[in-house]
Amino acid sequence: MSQHSNLELVFRTPQEIQSSKTTLDQWKNDQARIGALQTLSVRSRNRKPDGLAYQDLINSLIKFFESGKSRLPSFQTLKWEVDKEFPPSLLRIFETNHPSWTIHLHNTPDSIAVLSSPAVTSLTVELRQEYISENKAALSNVQSAIQSLKTLKRLHLYVNVHGCAHYSYSTDFPENGGTFPPLEELVLEWFKITQKGGEYWLRAMDWSHLRVLDFREGSISTPFLLLLLPIADKLPALESLGLNLPFWKEEDVRDQRNDPHSSFSLTRQLFLTAQPQSLRDVRIQGYYRSLLPDILDRHGASLKSLSLHETETSSQNNQRIPLSLEELQEIWTKSTGLEGLALDVNISKGHKWPENIVGTIASSRFSSLGKLTVFSLIGISGEMIQQPNGERGFAPATTEEDARSLSSSLSATPLKEITVRIGEERTIRGRPAYFVLWENNNRKVLTMSREKDGWVLSSIRTGHEI
Repeated sequence: MSQHSNLELVFRTPQEIQSSKTTLDQWKNDQARIGALQTLSVRSRNRKPDGLAYQDLINSLIKFFESGKSRLPSFQTLKWEVDKEFPPSLLRIFETNHPSWTIHLHNTPDSIAVLSSPAVTSLTVELRQEYISENKAALSNVQSAIQSLKTLKRLHLYVNVHGCAHYSYSTDFPENGGTFPPLEELVLEWFKITQKGGEYWLRAMDWSHLRVLDFREGSISTPFLLLLLPIADKLPALESLGLNLPFWKEEDVRDQRNDPHSSFSLTRQLFLTAQPQSLRDVRIQGYYRSLLPDILDRHGASLKSLSLHETETSSQNNQRIPLSLEELQEIWTKSTGLEGLALDVNISKGHKWPENIVGTIASSRFSSLGKLTVFSLIGISGEMIQQPNGERGFAPATTEEDARSLSSSLSATPLKEITVRIGEERTIRGRPAYFVLWENNNRKVLTMSREKDGWVLSSIRTGHEI
């Protein structure tokens, strides 16, 4: 396939990300990379791609995916970021050869309109906040598409609010719509549901099949929690609960404990109301300390994966406090079957990992633990922001060498994979522009895997690849 100025392809495997300079023809002749391909993004730099270039691309994609699942055993997601209808001919290929794929649609109502295929069991819809604000039919189109997909099992709704401009937008679906398919997974990110919108969601969907409920950043709200609590004990299939909490401080929690309608009390009650020992996976981003004892008492015995993360802040007076040795001991005592653990670890200025945390994990008390994720510091602080040098060239607080040294410290454990995340997955608003650019350029996700000869760096993702 020739390279077209309007169109871009991005290939993703666990080991690499390659952009449009690599063509489909080059990839299809490399079986090792084909077998590892997980995600293919199709993007248009212009709003409407050229007709001939677009058709050339579609023909190449059809030939590429016609080979079937045997040649693409790892393929998971096709990201469609072209402002044109998703090609029915390509959709038929996926119906036959890739029935478990996920399609990720980005600001493309025309694409959404054709997706009434039984091949679509997993759907991600990404909408820019300004697109919702300017296009009154956007949410109605999304709603109609979702409700037409009777075989849809997994749904991720994401409003992209990251940028300099602020827009007022609502994500409540029109109440005159039909019913949603019986979802098994629901992920909301910056998708704000009001009380009125929540009443419609609860009425229009059968929640009894839901296994995964994940409220990511900007989506959890007091009105929706109030509505959700009465049915929380009627979610027999619920196994995974993820929450990005409001930015609480310890004094906020103290003030809210005795108020049954506060956001903290409602969040705590959501875990307590869920059927005991039903949750296998819990993910909390935000102030988790006051919730942890209740989670471990009610669900500790069933937990297989636990992720606890407080966002790194630029305020020197409000830095996150990692788990204490006593809290870590409570986790291994009450969650003996834990297979995955993600937690904050603050590396010192001398690039030393804290002995109380690393030493406890190294002692193999977590006998079932196979995966460890460490949220390490990128080095956001008021002191660093005030650096006078024009390039703002301060060094990240955690380096690739630090990640390698951590894996060496944990060689005697049963761990098979260690991931070190340096910096936040999403850039937080309100920081100076130069600092946001620095953060985007320096954040990394490093994954080490255990091989016969020891630990090897199996994957590294940086900047916008995360």
